[in-house]
Amino acid sequence: MAHRKIQYIHFREEVRKYNPHDLIPFLAAQAARGQDLTTTWDDNWPKGFPPWFFAAAARDSLVYGNKYRHRDMTEAGYINMRNLFTEAHDNPKDGASMTEEDLAVMLGRYAYEQFPYQSSMMEELARPYILFSDTDVPANYRRPGPDEWQEILGGTIEQALGASFIIFVGAMQNNGVFDPAVFTADWYSQVEQAVPSEVGLRVLDLLTATVEEARDDGRSAPELPDYLQRYSYNPLVKTPLIDIGDGLRYAPQPQFVLRAMTTENLYYRGIRQWEGDFGAALGMRVQAYTGRQLRHTGEHTVIDEFRWQQKRRGGVDSSDWFLITPQVTVLIECKSARPGYTAKAGTPDGIKQANAALGKAFVQIKNNADEIRAGNPDYAHVPADRPLVGLVVTAEPFYMANTQPVRRVLPDPGIPILTISLRELELLAVLSPSEVGSGLEAIVANGDLYTWPLMKALPQVLPHLAKDRENSLLSEAYESAFLPLTETWPTGGQDQ
Repeated sequence: MAHRKIQYIHFREEVRKYNPHDLIPFLAAQAARGQDLTTTWDDNWPKGFPPWFFAAAARDSLVYGNKYRHRDMTEAGYINMRNLFTEAHDNPKDGASMTEEDLAVMLGRYAYEQFPYQSSMMEELARPYILFSDTDVPANYRRPGPDEWQEILGGTIEQALGASFIIFVGAMQNNGVFDPAVFTADWYSQVEQAVPSEVGLRVLDLLTATVEEARDDGRSAPELPDYLQRYSYNPLVKTPLIDIGDGLRYAPQPQFVLRAMTTENLYYRGIRQWEGDFGAALGMRVQAYTGRQLRHTGEHTVIDEFRWQQKRRGGVDSSDWFLITPQVTVLIECKSARPGYTAKAGTPDGIKQANAALGKAFVQIKNNADEIRAGNPDYAHVPADRPLVGLVVTAEPFYMANTQPVRRVLPDPGIPILTISLRELELLAVLSPSEVGSGLEAIVANGDLYTWPLMKALPQVLPHLAKDRENSLLSEAYESAFLPLTETWPTGGQDQ
């Protein structure tokens, strides 16, 4: 007898056999096992149950589940659900029928599904804290200021981030469950000044949805083709806590509690509130953050953006930053760009979106490289005696940006360019100048590695980087702003 081909719909059908009011608490308890703020899923997750399994199971239960189902979960049922998820195969093309573009978008959707779980949650929390509350920008780009976030977050940016951290820790200590009574407990008075209880409760409400609200949110997203259903919109990204009516809050994928306050999610909240002003301000913050990261160790030679006079055009801005290494001169452009929903899901639109988001940066780097190589005296302080390499730093990852299908639709920059995320910038910033230069030089010279995300390519050319080095800018922000919030947490958990 021929084996049945497992498709994603079979996993969804299995999930639908369980009442969401039963399955969500079960998933929350299972997902909370073995996580902390410094390890990544591959270090510490229960063997055989990847974190994106819990995210997908919870989403499908919320969006497609039926409250009239009453099947009890068993160990065999749990394993069967996992097996259906990991064995599901919906790619409409296989093997020789796949084009290079097909392969790129397929790998892209895998990356958007899985790579975020390989990040340190401590870093994901510290980054928006520094970016939005501890990075200096020109006065006309300071909106929203830290206090203005109260309009949409219920508190300052520091307070809202602190509240999400408290909720995350509380859920992790209690099998994926958070009790709102934490914010009114006697012991909470010790952190009241940092995160007022009323702010904590407002943030809790902001991050919470009922089963019905999550279902409606999930169904409001644009519909994807059947073969991409696994990558469809997850309402937990917006509201990672679920209220099933018993007074508690359940986190079926606890990492989403912190990710609800990442740069990406804060962008969507901010753009709805402040529109174009917010987008422009974020771009300036990304630029300032990039310079601060590159300079924080004190080892690197970094040249700021400058203005020079071009005939018939007047004043023209240079690239945002120049990083000088012994091997290469690096030209850097910073963008607040982010991939859209359909790009993350792995539709062909992803290639077009990358071109729209990155094309201008490629042209800007080309123009600057041309001036350097032409000997423009205004660029005399930028070393031209070594190869030029470009970096486009984006607020959120474009995992497909370095692939050949994307490069073919981007303007020809005349020099090698890598597109990197803020997380990858943070990795570069802790390397020595020689390591950065030799690493970039080796990557752009290797046809295969040149198409990879930097965080995957760099260890191939610098094998001694077995583990990411600590970024002191991030760790110090975490230790000063967030770690004290847990020092008074009762040893018996949130019920004490």
